[in-house]
Parts: sequence; C-alpha cells; structure tokens
Amino acid sequence: MKNADNDARDGLHKETFRDGKLSAVGRYSNGKKTGVWKFYFRNGLLRATGKLSGGQLDGLWKWYRENGKSLQVGRFKSSRAASRSDCGRGTTRAESSTTSEST
Repeated sequence: MKNADNDARDGLHKETFRDGKLSAVGRYSNGKKTGVWKFYFRNGLLRATGKLSGGQLDGLWKWYRENGKSLQVGRFKSSRAASRSDCGRGTTRAESSTTSEST
C-alpha cells in the first residue's frame, strides 16, 4: 500500500519522452510543480517556459513554435489568464476576470 507522504516529490525533477529525450525540467515542492519550468519539443527546442506556483500557472509564460520562433506570451494568476500576446501578429488581449461558459 502506498503512503501519501512517500509519494510527495520535492526538488529538481526531469521528465522525458518515451525515447529518453528531455521533455520538461523544473522543481517540485510538497508534490506540486513550483518555480520556473521549461518544456521541450522532441527536437530539443524549447516549447514553453514559465513559473508554476502550487502546480498552477503563475506570472509570465512564453510559448514557442517547433522551429524556435516565439508563438505567444501570457500572464497568469492562479492559472487564469490575465493577458495574452500573439507574437508576430501584433495583437494583445486582456482577459476578463469573469467568463461565462456554456456546457
């Protein structure tokens, strides 16, 4: 039987694709992703980078295309988008703090 205390990850953590190539690197604290994380494409180029707090997106995040060019930049607070910029398109959009979704 697993003990929840033994399952909590702490410290530097690396994730890999099935072929062993690096897919992500960052830190865990009390079992949750925290601090700056970097995510990679299979070709080794950076896919995204940003800060996580308690496992949620927090602060500035940057996403990249598979060719290495910038794709998008966004700001988050507790995984909610505060603003977003589509790189190369010259558009910026502030997200409303209230959203309605149809289910």
